[in-house]
Amino acid sequence: MKKIILTHMLLLQLMFILIYPTNSQSQNTIGVILNTEESYNGYTFYTVQKNTYLIDNCGQVVNQWTSEFNPGNAVYLLENGSILRTGKIDNPDITIGGIGGHIEIKDWDDNLVWEYDYSDSQVSQHHDVFPMPNGNILILAVTRKTQAEAIAAGRDPANLPSAELYNEQIIEIEPTGANGANVVWEWNIWDHLIQDYDNTQDNFGIVSENPQLLNINFLGTSSGGANWMHVNSIQYNETLDQIVLSSRQLNEFYIIDHSTTTSEAGSHSGGIRGKGGDLLYRWGNPQSYNQGTELDKQLFGQHFPHWIPETSPDGGKIILYNNGSGRTPFFSSVLIVDPPESSPGNYVVPINSNFGPETPEYIYTDPNNPEDFFSLILSSAQRLPNGNTLICEGTSGRFFEIDPSENIVWEFINPDTNGGILSQGDSPPTANNIFRVLRYSPDYAAFSGRDLTPGLPIEQNPNLNSCTVFDGSIRLSANDSATLEGGTITFEVNLSQTGSEDITVSYSFTNNTAEDNDYSATSGQIVIVAGTLSGSITIDTLEDEIDEADETFTINLTPSDTDIDPISAIGTIIDNDISPILTIQDSSAIEGENLSFPITISGPSSEDIVLSMEIIDITTNNTDYSNSVLQVTIPAGEVSVEVTVTTINDELNEINETFEIGVLNIISGRLSEFDNKATGTIVDTMPDDSSVIFYNVPVEEFLRTSSLESVDKIEVFNMLGGLVANSSNENDINLSSLKTGIYIVQLTDATGEVFRKKIIKK
Repeated sequence: MKKIILTHMLLLQLMFILIYPTNSQSQNTIGVILNTEESYNGYTFYTVQKNTYLIDNCGQVVNQWTSEFNPGNAVYLLENGSILRTGKIDNPDITIGGIGGHIEIKDWDDNLVWEYDYSDSQVSQHHDVFPMPNGNILILAVTRKTQAEAIAAGRDPANLPSAELYNEQIIEIEPTGANGANVVWEWNIWDHLIQDYDNTQDNFGIVSENPQLLNINFLGTSSGGANWMHVNSIQYNETLDQIVLSSRQLNEFYIIDHSTTTSEAGSHSGGIRGKGGDLLYRWGNPQSYNQGTELDKQLFGQHFPHWIPETSPDGGKIILYNNGSGRTPFFSSVLIVDPPESSPGNYVVPINSNFGPETPEYIYTDPNNPEDFFSLILSSAQRLPNGNTLICEGTSGRFFEIDPSENIVWEFINPDTNGGILSQGDSPPTANNIFRVLRYSPDYAAFSGRDLTPGLPIEQNPNLNSCTVFDGSIRLSANDSATLEGGTITFEVNLSQTGSEDITVSYSFTNNTAEDNDYSATSGQIVIVAGTLSGSITIDTLEDEIDEADETFTINLTPSDTDIDPISAIGTIIDNDISPILTIQDSSAIEGENLSFPITISGPSSEDIVLSMEIIDITTNNTDYSNSVLQVTIPAGEVSVEVTVTTINDELNEINETFEIGVLNIISGRLSEFDNKATGTIVDTMPDDSSVIFYNVPVEEFLRTSSLESVDKIEVFNMLGGLVANSSNENDINLSSLKTGIYIVQLTDATGEVFRKKIIKK
């Protein structure tokens, strides 16, 4: 029947589109304003007026329920596809904001399954309920206390302007039949009060020393009204068996134990935590228990504190919408608070101090102008499985989703108003308040076996031309990474959303320019734990002393879940070895022989270094040698080589001649320095002259000469052309101080002309 109704609606709206076609380029003013691929693909669920909607990310209605009651205020989609919804009953005796009183369950097809009223002259459900895992329901309610009861509880009579005070109550009911219920558990704040006003009362005590109790005379922002606490939400944690409730007027949230019996819940002992129904934890406004001032207040009319599911990032922490009521300027924020624990569910209770943490773990405000994001009342925030956060700015009927970098990736404005449903293009509405918005995952049990074919959006004259519902399947990604050789490379492996079970990712390697001896190329596995989004793989790289280009390898990532595609990433090993420094040593040789210049580099290279060498004449010219342009290769891994220059014997009587040799350019490979040049000396020789005789060769001590010409000077040079000994006006010279080696002897006459040269051995 429901699908028939939706089909008729679809046909009517299609006819409307044909008659009044939309401009596909126009900016939407209501409904979906923005939808991106980064948004978490799921089904958004909320109630407004007498309607409850389940929509996809394009705002198309997947299912809709209609009630006889306006919201009172919460609604939940149950795992069996039914909805649990509160409704507002007019109660002349209790007229607080958020009043409800009616609770109903409707099946997927909008059939009423069960209903129950918790409203009379003394009590009324308000704001919230919670569906328990066992099928029971927690109900948040107020009960009226008379002036006499309030004074007996230690309330200052000056703060009873309405002559009554409300007690906040939580009951757990077991639904029976079509409209019945059994109360199976009950808790009342009235059993956990303290005051330091009236010492005749049993609950008189030191407020600051009893943070487990609530000071009945702390007014907060209530100005002494009957609804002094104004609790606006209750949520339950099955693992801990605890309840968190939020007091808007006192600007705090509280955690209590649900493992108690009703009797224990009314006392200060019992239950798993041994504290009965006392407050296990509180946070937001330490001045409420005399452990702070107004400056220490961190919550301002907050809504919807609840535990983030363990299957989502930051699982187990508390997320809430901090409205900003009472602070100047007005602005809202989303907070994540991580209560200090000694063990799960056992909170660190301070001594003469306030409950931690001192500051929230996370705060979101509008990054451009905080005042642009504000809702005085209502509102919610929900952490999604992919790490995004869905936010309901209640008074403007605006829902938006931010990614972990706080980019808005989805935005929607509720088109269902007090005055009816708007058309696309209408001005943004002002009477479209929303209490809370939830998004359910596509694999939520309620959708199993259901026809989830969407209809048209809620608004009239919708614009769907630019909207796509993106695939919400889990995707794997990994960053490329780099490190200096000898360091570690860390690859962050991320899921697009959390999984309900652990996901094992196997990894292996493929060499690109790197080789196995450049890094630890051992395959392995990591496990991304359910409820988390990432894991990391750390790879060691190996140090060497070889200058080389940066090297790369590929890491291949294969998830155990075959529905998730394998991916890869690139690892880069950045070489940190200084490119070699080149040096060339001087050389000398007898005219007509080869000059050999030793070339060395300061460290090996991974590739051949090919150099073009040049000769620069000093006293030589190109007739003194046969090759003026040379090429030399220093093989990979080697640090030395020689370059040879062949000299030419010109049979001229001349002085020794020199040139420089150096690197002209690098043909291939890398050098950090190569400006060094070497000197080549060509030692001149003259034809043998029998008129000169050298004695005692090889020389031990004295070298003697006999010549027809007068010898004015004897000079001895080493093979590099350096003068090492000389003697004047004598025919012999003492060479005893010279080292063993080869030397050149040069004889000069009185005119300064060299008339004989000879190579000798010492």
